Amino acid sequence: IAVEDSLLEGIENFVGGVIRHDIDITLNRYEDIEECLFSVQQVVPDVINWGNLPDSYTPRTFHNIARNCSTSGTRHVASSLNWSRFVFGTHITDYPDHEVQLANDVNESIRDVFS
Repeated sequence: IAVEDSLLEGIENFVGGVIRHDIDITLNRYEDIEECLFSVQQVVPDVINWGNLPDSYTPRTFHNIARNCSTSGTRHVASSLNWSRFVFGTHITDYPDHEVQLANDVNESIRDVFS
């Protein structure tokens, strides 16, 4: 219930911000990416939340996009869904067979407890 209440409060705060005009939502369509990046830069964004978009580009390309649509004061937030492909130990095939069997046994025990 606490999580639900927190989410509902966040949604209510967001809707309230839109109603009070504290939050502006503008949808634009651009044929040219440079024009789009420039228009974002002209807003002088405090924060740009990229989600996992950086996963779709090379670091050089993504950083070029980020630089072209931000100002010196813009903070950038991003996440990666692909990070586990590059970090040893995050995939079952990174482990010897006996450790894989141990992990499978633990998972089976957990399923037995909660089923």
